[in-house]
Amino acid sequence: MEVTENPIQVKLLRNVFKGQNTRGSYYLYVVQGPDGREYSWFAPIEAHDVIQNASLKVGSEIMVSRGTNGKQGKIEVAILGTSHVESSQKDLMRQCLKDALEITKEIEGVPWRSEDIQRISVAMFISCSRQSQNA
Repeated sequence: MEVTENPIQVKLLRNVFKGQNTRGSYYLYVVQGPDGREYSWFAPIEAHDVIQNASLKVGSEIMVSRGTNGKQGKIEVAILGTSHVESSQKDLMRQCLKDALEITKEIEGVPWRSEDIQRISVAMFISCSRQSQNA
């Protein structure tokens, strides 16, 4: 997702993924853009700090724009709406179940049962929940 001087309204879809590479720390967010599509957004530290300090969760909406200096301008974040923890956990569980269904559809020749899908989705939910607690 490219941030420009024109404000873009996005919705946080997943918890931040923090990592490290040769350029230093990075903060990857999966967001839903105004067109309804999913985007990856590598947020600069200042934008990440605003999101974390406001304790924004999955489902929260923000407005993102770049300052007036074009590509050199600082990223600005405005909080539009916050999501409650309960709904973010429901969203996460819903996403894990969808992902588990996709996994079983992609692997042909295996007689999948509903219990298998349930176990996969629960394992994914636990893993994602642990990652968000450690983030």
